[in-house]
Amino acid sequence: MIGSIHFLRDAAIDMRGDWDIWRSADPDKVWKRYFETLGEAARSGMFDILATRISSRCGVLPRPCRTATRVTTTSFAMEGIAESDVAIEVSTAGLRSR
Repeated sequence: MIGSIHFLRDAAIDMRGDWDIWRSADPDKVWKRYFETLGEAARSGMFDILATRISSRCGVLPRPCRTATRVTTTSFAMEGIAESDVAIEVSTAGLRSR
């Protein structure tokens, strides 16, 4: 089973338009919630693989403002992944979509 996160509540993280979370939310908070959710998905035991391809659909996404925020934010996901038996997809598609 492959898991992938495309929505945080009712806002899309990888789609432009009315559902676009990036238009009205603080990028630091969005990224924090995204990585928390990714870690939760890993810990859930529901998935064999976690796919993280949001940049390939959405183009260039806002980055967290501070280096410390980026490290703290990604650690939420990495801790969940390390504690689980889930594989993660590493995609370079985002490099071609810019």
